Order: sequence, then structure tokens, then C-alpha cells
Amino acid sequence: MLENILVKKLITYFLLLPPGNVILLLLLIALYLYFVNRKTVSKILAFVSLSLYLVSIRPVAVLLVSPLENWYQIPPKEEIKKCDAFVVLGGGVRTNAPFLEIKNIPMEDSFIRTMTAVKLHQAFPEKYIIITGYSSSEEVSEAQIVKKLLVYFGVDEKKIITEDKAKDTFQNALYIKKLADLNAFKKICLITSAYHMPRSMFLFQQVGFNKTALLPIPTDYKKTEIKRNIYNWLPKAYWLDISVKALKEYLGLIAYKILK
Repeated sequence: MLENILVKKLITYFLLLPPGNVILLLLLIALYLYFVNRKTVSKILAFVSLSLYLVSIRPVAVLLVSPLENWYQIPPKEEIKKCDAFVVLGGGVRTNAPFLEIKNIPMEDSFIRTMTAVKLHQAFPEKYIIITGYSSSEEVSEAQIVKKLLVYFGVDEKKIITEDKAKDTFQNALYIKKLADLNAFKKICLITSAYHMPRSMFLFQQVGFNKTALLPIPTDYKKTEIKRNIYNWLPKAYWLDISVKALKEYLGLIAYKILK
């Protein structure tokens, strides 16, 4: 029984689905080129195939994302209570993708960030929630989509502030700083995915937030426990996506610190 399941998994993840089938194809082409004496190109393709395989498996993806997610810890409620507002960073939206009665919804990362804000608002209903995110279409901005979801889950609309001009994390920080100053918010709680928090904190500090005015609340953790089984070594699109997200954060941190 277990052998049959394993065979099915191997066929599924190496023959039928990307990135496994792409990895296998590149490897076969590399072997062919090696035997026809195109060894330099063969080695390059083999390297690409191996690299793609590595970033598509759970152990490597977890290894890449864990340092980012371990950077900040979830603060105690006593510290969260000191914040004047919760800031939720956007992570993309899907238009015309219904969630019950709602027409548009945030993507997975942004959805979990939003749910974190909902949970915190239940504990601290007097706090404001600031939503930031550029318009992904001509109809509605990401900030407005997230706002509708917050209201749907019971957040008082009067406690929601939207900012829909920011196109990236740096502009998120820039516009949030202006809103914080305008509303005399002395301290904000920053809510974003744990892997995204180090770069976000760096950028928010760059636009003028000092460490006492900024409290990180990481959420949407990607790391998982790695158990000893062969399935951890099967390439999957999900783990490739996690690896890409982690690498993007590292590159962003390096770039911003070089340009600082």
C-alpha cells in the first residue's frame, strides 16, 4: 500500500506537475547534451535543474524562510495595548473571487494579516485599523477590499482608515507615517507576514518611525516542522513559492541597505 502511494506521488510530482516535470525535463536535456559533447551547456542546465529542485522542497524552503520569521517574536498583549492603531500591510487581492457575499478578497497572505487585525480589534475595539494598498484595478483598491472584509467580520467602519496610494512597502511606510502624524498616533502595531516583517520594520524606521513608536506583530508563518519522510524531498510549487518569497526579502534587505 505505502509503495503504491509513493509511486503515485513520484509520478504526480515529477511527471505531471511543475516544478517537478520541469526539473526532470531540464535534467534529461542536460544528460543528452552531455553525451553529444555539449558538456558546458549540459553542466549549466544540470546546475539550474538542481537549484530549482532544491528551492522546491520543504527542507530548503523552511531553511530559507525561518531566519526571517524568527527575527521578531509575537509581543505580549500588554505591549499591544499601548498601540494607538493597527497597521495592516497589503499582500495582493483577487477581484471577482467571491468569499460568501463578498465579491473581492485579499490573497492568502493578506487574508491572514486581515484576520489578525480582526482578532486584535476584538480584544481592543477602541484601536484604529489602518489599511494600506494601491488600486490593483480601476474599480477598487486593495485597501477598500480589505476594509469591506473587516467590516464583514464586525469591525466598526469608523475605526478603519484607508490609504490606497502606496505601490510597495516603502510607500506603505511613507504614507503611514503621514497618517500617523496627522492623527497624532504615538505608537502603531505593524501587522504583516512574519517573513516580510524584517524588511517592513527596516523601511518604517527609515521613514521616521523610531523603535518605541513601532511594534511588530508578525503573522502568517510559513515554517513548519520537518519530519523524517520521503515526501519532504518531493518538489512542490508551494515550497517553491515560499523559497521565492524568502529570497525576495533577502534581496530587498540587501538592496535597501546598500542604497541607504
